[in-house]
Amino acid sequence: MYTLDVTGCARISDTLTAPLQDRGGQVINVQAFGVLPTSADNVAAYNALLTVLPTNGASLYFPPGAYVFSTNPNAITTPNVKIVGASRGTTVIKRNAVPTSGNLCGLFTIQAPGFELADLTIQGAGSFTATASIYGKGIYIHNAARGYIHDIEACNLEGEAIYADGESSFTRFERNYVHDNAMAGINLNCSMSTSAFCRVVDNTTINNAAGGLQIVCKSSLVERNMVSNPLLAGCDLVIIDGTSFVFADNMIVDSAINSAYVNALHIGQFSAGQYEQGIVRGNIIRNNKTANSTTGAPIFIDNIAIGDILIDGNFISENGQAVIHNSPAISMAGANLKATVIVANNYIRRGVNNWQGKGIRIEATVPISNHIVIRQGHIDGDVSEPYVCAVQPLRNFDVGV
Repeated sequence: MYTLDVTGCARISDTLTAPLQDRGGQVINVQAFGVLPTSADNVAAYNALLTVLPTNGASLYFPPGAYVFSTNPNAITTPNVKIVGASRGTTVIKRNAVPTSGNLCGLFTIQAPGFELADLTIQGAGSFTATASIYGKGIYIHNAARGYIHDIEACNLEGEAIYADGESSFTRFERNYVHDNAMAGINLNCSMSTSAFCRVVDNTTINNAAGGLQIVCKSSLVERNMVSNPLLAGCDLVIIDGTSFVFADNMIVDSAINSAYVNALHIGQFSAGQYEQGIVRGNIIRNNKTANSTTGAPIFIDNIAIGDILIDGNFISENGQAVIHNSPAISMAGANLKATVIVANNYIRRGVNNWQGKGIRIEATVPISNHIVIRQGHIDGDVSEPYVCAVQPLRNFDVGV
C-alpha cells in the first residue's frame, strides 16, 4: 500500500514486497512532479522528472488513472529505476502518437541496468491491423541487463509490445498480458553471443500481428506461456533460437496464420551455423491453421549446424488447413541442419478437423549424413502418413511405439 507524505514522495508499508526497496530506497509519486492522470500531455513533466532521479535509482509510482503521452518521452538512463502502477487496468499509460525518427522507439525506452516495470497498462493508438512502426514499441530495452518486466498489460501498440536488443542479459518477463499489437508481442532480438539467461514465463499473447514470442538470445527459459492469434498473421507464431534454450509447457493454440512456410514454433531460424543445445518439451500445439504441406510445420527445425535438439513429449493436434490435408506435425529442413535431432514421446493426431495429415517430415534438403532419431511416440491411425522421409538412407531412423 502507498501513502503520500507532505513532500509528495510515496512511502511503502511493511507489507509491500521487496523489489521496490531494492531500487535505491526512494519511492517517488509522479504526481508530485506534475505527471497527472488528466487529458493534458505528460511528456515534458515526465522528462523533467527523469533529470532529477537519484544516481542510485528510485521507484516511480503512477497512482490509479490514465496518463496521456503525446509521443515517446526520453529514455531512462539511470540504473536501478522501477516504474510501477497500482495494477494493470487501473494505472494506464497511453501514447497518442509515435515519432517518425530518432532513437526513442518506445513509450518506455530503457538504456540502463537494473530496471523494473510492473503493475500497469501500456497502451498505444493502434491495433492488430494498424500500420506498424519501429517507433511504436511499448517497452524498448537497449543494452540494459538485469531487468524485470512483470504483471504488465501491453495493447494497441504500433510496434512490438516488449522489445529488447543488444546486451540484455539476466532479464525476466513474467505474467504479462500482451494483445492486439501491430507487431510482435514479446521480441528479444538480443545478442546470441553475449545476452544470456533470459526468462520468459507465464505470459499471455493474443492477436499480435508479427507473432507472439520471438526469443533470440544466447540462453533462455521459455515456459508456461500461451500464444494465440485468431486473426490472420503472416509470420511464425513463436521463434526461438540461441546457444542454449528450454521451451517447455507452453500452449500455441487456436491461431490462423494461413501462409506457406510459416510455423507455429520455429527453431533455428537465426542460428547461422553456431552451436545450439535445446529442449522442446511438454507443449500443446493445437488448432492452428496453416497452409504448409512441405517446408514448415507446427514444430519446424532448420539450419542448426552443430548441437543437440530434443523434441519430447509434445501434444500436436488439428493443425493445418481444411483444403490441405497433408500438413506435417514436425518438420526438419535445410542444408545446414547437421545437429543431432531426437524426436521422442510426442503425441500426434489429426483430430476432428481432419487437417493434420502427416506426422514427421524430413525434407530432401537435410544432409543424408545427419543424425536424426525418431522413436517412442504415438501417432494416431487417422494420420495418413506418419513418417515422410525425403532423405534416403536415413541414419538412426527408429520408429517405436
